[in-house]
Amino acid sequence: MKSLSAKVGVILIGLSIFAHAEVWGADWELLSSTDLYEVFYYVSESHSLYKSTVHVWIKLEYTEKGIAQFISEFGKDYEKLSYSLEYWEINCPARKPRLLSVKQYSVEGNILNTKLAKNRLSKSLDKSLVAAVCE
Repeated sequence: MKSLSAKVGVILIGLSIFAHAEVWGADWELLSSTDLYEVFYYVSESHSLYKSTVHVWIKLEYTEKGIAQFISEFGKDYEKLSYSLEYWEINCPARKPRLLSVKQYSVEGNILNTKLAKNRLSKSLDKSLVAAVCE
């Protein structure tokens, strides 16, 4: 029994690593650009769920001005901010996006303090994302 648990654990860890590796090697599509960040999105075939609900990764690559805004809002913990990864679920028939997670990363690739994390996309970008993914 112990051997079976270990094998299942190894399989689950492997699947988790594979899912994240898929995001890192993804072909990101440019969604929008502002003076604070560039927004990219990625949808893979494996992220399509039932009844036209889709999971989407969003990557926000911050400019110097965007990093400065984070520092002024949240403090010096964000001095090494580089980008954020957001994981979204979009109900295409209802045209409703739902943010599932947000993580900010440093220049070195380390996760920064994310308890203050929030959706940085505007309502117009939400609509652009839904249009890009659902059509």
